[in-house]
Amino acid sequence: MKAGKYLPLLAIGLSGCAQLYDIRDTIEGYTNPLVASAMFLGVQEPDSEFIDLLDTEFESGAVVQAFLADASNVDDMAEAPIAGGDVSVRIGGAQPLRLDEIEAGAYSITGGEGLYYEVGQSTTLSINVGPDTGVIKGGKLPEAADVVLDWEQPVEDLVVDMSGRGFDTVLAVVVDMDSGEVLWTNEPADISDLYDMTHASEPVKRVVIPGAAFNKEGILAVGVAGMMVTDQEQIDGVNIALSSYMAGQMVFNPVCTYEAAICAVITPEDMDDLP
Repeated sequence: MKAGKYLPLLAIGLSGCAQLYDIRDTIEGYTNPLVASAMFLGVQEPDSEFIDLLDTEFESGAVVQAFLADASNVDDMAEAPIAGGDVSVRIGGAQPLRLDEIEAGAYSITGGEGLYYEVGQSTTLSINVGPDTGVIKGGKLPEAADVVLDWEQPVEDLVVDMSGRGFDTVLAVVVDMDSGEVLWTNEPADISDLYDMTHASEPVKRVVIPGAAFNKEGILAVGVAGMMVTDQEQIDGVNIALSSYMAGQMVFNPVCTYEAAICAVITPEDMDDLP
């Protein structure tokens, strides 16, 4: 009997085993109760003298926020944070940077702690909870979108359309340059918000900033970031259906909400003397 006679059957058997392992891994990926979601936001250096991000939450130039939960469905995530986890981010070939736990299940690191946002670099998020480990690989960090806004902004909705730019969703914020206060943002506040932002049925092409965000007279900084969401294939060791990771770089534009006569003549040197 020739030894090669059963090789095709052996190949079929090995192929079948590989498929079974793939199916098993897929099932485990969907049923794994460890959920990890994260956002990497960079900030492009403003090129307007009207914008000073010092003493705002964006002054460090970069932030990674991550959330861990023990959940089997969307409704359970916000109520089941995982405290005491170990979360780190690696940028390119650099040493990993560990995120601090700022509250139960919420982890963060900023540019003031060594984090930096470098366009084109790949990132890897590592999660360790007891014996359980997970990895989420991000694609190349995208550059900021070319967003230009009108200088004068009336008290009405501002629509920022990002169609045709290849982003998956849009993050926006309005900051008062006098106080540094965030007047409005759609930035996710918890793991449920982040899930909603990264699991839309279709890419989000625009963001509508409500007119109420411009009620205060002054110089405001409007930040917009096109965000890219990691594919499920890059998620391993955590729940692939509920976990997510998005990254993008924010660009700020100044807008003036004073009356038109003031907006027409104001200079950066005038700002300290204005009401």
